[in-house]
Amino acid sequence: EGKRIRLSQSITGGLLGGDRQYLETRFSTNYYFPIDYTETYRTYFRLYGMIGNLYPFDGKEIPFFSRYRLGGPDNLRGFKIKSRGPDFAIYESPDDAGTVVTYGGNKQVLFQLEYFMPVIREANIKGLIFADAGKVFNEDQDISLDSLDRDFGFGFRWITPIAPFRFEWAYPVEDGRVGDLEFIFYLGY
Repeated sequence: EGKRIRLSQSITGGLLGGDRQYLETRFSTNYYFPIDYTETYRTYFRLYGMIGNLYPFDGKEIPFFSRYRLGGPDNLRGFKIKSRGPDFAIYESPDDAGTVVTYGGNKQVLFQLEYFMPVIREANIKGLIFADAGKVFNEDQDISLDSLDRDFGFGFRWITPIAPFRFEWAYPVEDGRVGDLEFIFYLGY
């Protein structure tokens, strides 16, 4: 139970040199809310919120690989890794249909709600159900909570001496419809 609030400012380049010149400001908060059904059976909610912003300076652009993209086990679990964000198409010829590439953005928001419950306490196995919502925005877009990318799912966390194992199943929600199931196996929190 409890809460954690974090505000960070990172500098890439600047006085440190290098070809990349940008700042990143990120604010995140976690709130844990326990529910005790009995003296020995505790479940809890985890509420998470994050907002991030990249600022270029010294006339440089934010590098392609540093731009924000969502999707994958750390944020929008129902979507492929780094598949959510502003896109652009690459055309090889005038008749080509084009290949869509997720270019990413300089602003992002993410919200997660998770509910954890012990499944096998002696083996440190917890079950969870979750919902995620977030979006990445381009330089010419303002941050808005309208039309966030969303998903929901369930899973298990097994805390071992080697590492925490995550087994999760997530469904993306696009245009009001539930998409195909995405399975996630991940080491770490």
